[in-house]
Amino acid sequence: MAWLAFEADARLVPSGYCIRLYLLIFESHMSEDKFNYGLNGDWPDRYAELYQTRALTINELVNSISVRIYDMAAQWLKTPEWSGQRTLDPYCRIFYVENGSAWVECNHERIDLLPGRFYFFPAWTEMFFPENHDTLLYLLHCRINAFSGIDLWHMLAPHPVTLTDCPSEIREAFKQFATDSPRNIQDQMDLLALTYRLIALFFRAGDFKLPDQPNMMVQRISQVLNILEKEPTKVYRTAELAKCCYMSRSRFCTEFKKVTGMSPAQYQMLRRLFHIQQHLLHSDVKLEALAETFGFSSAYHLSNTFKRYLGVSPSVFRRRRYI
Repeated sequence: MAWLAFEADARLVPSGYCIRLYLLIFESHMSEDKFNYGLNGDWPDRYAELYQTRALTINELVNSISVRIYDMAAQWLKTPEWSGQRTLDPYCRIFYVENGSAWVECNHERIDLLPGRFYFFPAWTEMFFPENHDTLLYLLHCRINAFSGIDLWHMLAPHPVTLTDCPSEIREAFKQFATDSPRNIQDQMDLLALTYRLIALFFRAGDFKLPDQPNMMVQRISQVLNILEKEPTKVYRTAELAKCCYMSRSRFCTEFKKVTGMSPAQYQMLRRLFHIQQHLLHSDVKLEALAETFGFSSAYHLSNTFKRYLGVSPSVFRRRRYI
């Protein structure tokens, strides 16, 4: 009954307070008197400060994580296209080296790729392939999101991880999926489960720390990210997005960057480029049509922007399966 009464009274409160009120009922240390105090409109500053500084819990973060797999393949790193390529991908990349050896540069750190090991490179980390190598590489591209679309690597400090000890059944299953794509729902679910197991091992081997982000603000910003994800071809003004979570434009820009690591304009651009990448990989649609669909003035404008952000032109990206 307390919840029903709370629902009824919450409708009388200005919309800007609603998200705080919904969070309020879950705070076990607050008494019924404090509920009434807040619902009557006299909102103490110390309660607002509490919600704006409360850090995430492990359960909140882990239960919000979702994984989406985009590509899986076996590649030989011996073609001229790999030499000297510098990339900034929106995907997390998982490599398994079967034989040969190579090295890559990730965020200006040299990583040796040695046989029998798994490697994890978070999304939005710059990678450089300096030389050609006769190396067989099994790879998987995925996105790991938290809180309705926030890329996990805008919340955790991104860094590469090497996994030197991995159960043989995981290794063999990974190679099998890379060689022979999943054919049915059961195989797809098995691949997803395998990916979660690998991610858990990478988290155990890495040095990832729980982010100190306010839960309320993360939830408010995630509402905006849902809007952007549903309409990737539309370009929103920052003021429009700020209104969606009842903030001024300047406050919204500040909080948005705290949660995502970038400005609203940068986030929108990178999401548009991400969807353009999917079209380039999986369709034959012309660059002119993509430019018109995603709000670029011309194919030339799109090509220049694509290369500036991702380090390679759309035509080169389309010619090869891209790591």
